[in-house]
Amino acid sequence: MKNIQRIIALIIIGFAFTACNNQTEDKNITSLWINSQTVDCVGVGPMKCMQVQESDSIRDGHWQNFYSKIEGFEFEKGFIYHLKVKKEELDPKTLPADASSIKYTLVEQISKEKAPVSMDGKWKLISINMKTLAIADEAKIPEIKINTAKKKLNGFSGCNRITMSFDLASDNKIKLQPGIMTRMACPEPNYENDFMQALNQVDTYALSDVRLVFYNQEGVEVLSFNRL
Repeated sequence: MKNIQRIIALIIIGFAFTACNNQTEDKNITSLWINSQTVDCVGVGPMKCMQVQESDSIRDGHWQNFYSKIEGFEFEKGFIYHLKVKKEELDPKTLPADASSIKYTLVEQISKEKAPVSMDGKWKLISINMKTLAIADEAKIPEIKINTAKKKLNGFSGCNRITMSFDLASDNKIKLQPGIMTRMACPEPNYENDFMQALNQVDTYALSDVRLVFYNQEGVEVLSFNRL
C-alpha cells in the first residue's frame, strides 16, 4: 500500500513539475499577426518591414513596424498570418549595436488567409487619359501613396509634392478634396499639369492586387497606376 502511495505521489509531483514548466514556457510564447504588405522603414538604413500586431485578435490601426525576423517563417505578400512565436531575450553584450535583443522563432502557423484587396500603399503612374507615359527618367514619374485609415493621399506630381484628403463611398466612389501642393519651379518636360488635371476629375476607381485605375464621372479612364 505504501509503495502505491509513493508511486501516486511521484506521478502527482511529475504532473505538477510538467505544468510548471509549461507555464514558464507559455510566458515566452506569444500570438503574432503579420499584415499582408511590407512597408518602407529605416533601421540601420532604408529597408522593408513587416507589420505586426502582438495580440489575440487584429485591431484596426494598431499595426507596428517589425524590424527583426522570425526564424522558420517565410513571408508571402498578399496574405495575413496568425502565428505563435517564441520570444527569447538575448544578452545585448553579445550582439552588434544594430541587432535586436529579442530572438523570434516560429512555433506554429495558425492561419494564412488571403487579404482583401486594399488600395493602401504606393502606386506608380503608368498612363494619363489612357496614354502610356514616355519618361526615361524614373525619378520624374508621378506616384501616390494612399492611407485609407487616415483618408490621406500623398504623392509626387512629377515635380511637386501633393497632399490630399479623400472620402470613399459605395459603388467604388472616391471624392478627392482640394489639398496642399509645393510650388517648386519645374523643369520641362514633365507630366504635372496633365496629372493634376486628371486627378481633379477622379470620380470612381477599380482595384486589383497590382493595378489601380481612376475614372471620371462619365466612366472614362483618366489615370492608371501599378502597385510598387
